[in-house]
Amino acid sequence: MSIPRTILLTLLAASLLVAPAVGATASGMSGATDTTTTSPRPAAISTGDTATDMVDSRPDPDEDVQGWENGYWHNETLANVTPDDGYTDAEIDKVRARSMARIEVVRDVEFEETPPVRVISREEYVNNVRERRQGVNISTAARLHQNAKFEALLMTGEETDYFEAQQQLQSSTIGGFYVLGNASGTDSIEQGEIVLISENAENPQLSEITLAQELFHSYQDKNLRIGQYNRSTEEDSRRIDAIIEGDGNYVDYLYEQRCGSEWTCFQPSSQSEGDGQNAPRPNLGLLVYSFVQYSEGPAWVHDLQRQGGWEAVDRAYANPPRSTEQFIHPEKYLQDPPTDVTVADRSNDEWYVPQLEGGVNYAVFGEAGMYSMLWFASSAVPRQDILTQRQLDPYDYDHPASAGWDGDKFYPYVTDESAETGEMGYVWKSVWDTPEDAQEFASAYRATLAGAGEPVPGHANTWRLPDDHPFNDAFYVSVQGSTVVIVNAPTVGELSEVRSGAAPQVETPTTTDAGNVAGTATESTETATATPTGTEGSAPGFGVGLVVVALVVAGLLFSRR
Repeated sequence: MSIPRTILLTLLAASLLVAPAVGATASGMSGATDTTTTSPRPAAISTGDTATDMVDSRPDPDEDVQGWENGYWHNETLANVTPDDGYTDAEIDKVRARSMARIEVVRDVEFEETPPVRVISREEYVNNVRERRQGVNISTAARLHQNAKFEALLMTGEETDYFEAQQQLQSSTIGGFYVLGNASGTDSIEQGEIVLISENAENPQLSEITLAQELFHSYQDKNLRIGQYNRSTEEDSRRIDAIIEGDGNYVDYLYEQRCGSEWTCFQPSSQSEGDGQNAPRPNLGLLVYSFVQYSEGPAWVHDLQRQGGWEAVDRAYANPPRSTEQFIHPEKYLQDPPTDVTVADRSNDEWYVPQLEGGVNYAVFGEAGMYSMLWFASSAVPRQDILTQRQLDPYDYDHPASAGWDGDKFYPYVTDESAETGEMGYVWKSVWDTPEDAQEFASAYRATLAGAGEPVPGHANTWRLPDDHPFNDAFYVSVQGSTVVIVNAPTVGELSEVRSGAAPQVETPTTTDAGNVAGTATESTETATATPTGTEGSAPGFGVGLVVVALVVAGLLFSRR
């Protein structure tokens, strides 16, 4: 799917004025997304005043060659295309053919098939998402699982349904999508089809750059087997999309560099597309977490291409990064494999990990998840930290508080009453390269708790957030060497029920330099015992529906920008 970079940039610029979501009051959480406006777009058509490579016409070759597709050369003008009143089917065909030829030039490939392309309005797309979401049967266990995951990332509060937040994110940010050839079609969406989304319902417009992105995804689908991957966890989805979306967005970058200087390109204007004021505002934490592969991925692909040409990039499809760490830090690609973290189940009989049909019952968030959480919620990571001055990778997910990640695993815990009450708990264990890395992460995480809640007297390393806070739970944070364990429960007393040994009582609590509350009791050392497991190689814990599926697993059906 295509997510225009201007959307995130605009929301991030507005968010610089807003306090972190957890350290602020409960109302501060919505403030990060309700004060934004859509950024201006470029002119409707790049007029070509400086485009040096365009020609009015050129003889067609005797056979299909690189840089020519379906009757049009990459540098051929399309003077008879008039987008101001919307695009006719014939005009879309011409823009598509020339765009395919241009991708062949910048990516050194050759298209063998031409995918169908449609342009629909944002309103039609939102209605489609809503209808498809209603048609997806999400089990109670899957809903609890997903809600617990994104509550743990401090992105969706206890009163927020993750699926509704994800639907709003998808409805407001997607600029287009391509349906993989192995996906199940529907009455309105076909396999192998490209759908572009326009803000203008009367005279639908298209962005040539977005079209190019989805055209390249169709090439990936037919030639690079992008539907083959296992996306069991959030981390799996993002590390795999580093090559799919990283390559796609790098092609986008190279394509756009030629617009204006060498090529004329079609882009919707701010006037033709409207001001976007009626678009729903997405959850900024979810958006930032969903965007890592679109920013860090192209920079990593650029490094591969610079070192080994496009052949090196093609080889990476068979060897995608093993973690988000490996493309946030390109020097670690295939050099620093993540630790497979084990978590012993130490809950009592009342609390248990919900079992999911057709999905794993745990989560892995990776360095991308750690950074996104801390950026969104912790005062330890300034809002402006994510912004760079670089065009290729405008958002930087590297920070000392999340760097040094070596592995993590998360398990949600529920009771028989959780479906009715919404009360859940979780155990989240992470392993770091060094004890110093572990302490740095734990300190940044504790800053989110200290900014909104209070330490619990008589319990080591334990915090309680107030009842009017979106995350009004009890938290226990333990650091032992290079391992951090976070335990969450509705009350302080239930922390030790979710995990025996959590929130131990202490006689005389004091705060250490490292931020721990020292006392006479500590949590027992972790052991690598049997862990709760799910079905390997399956989707992350809930039914997947066409179009409406969450971005974090949309790659199972779609490619996305």
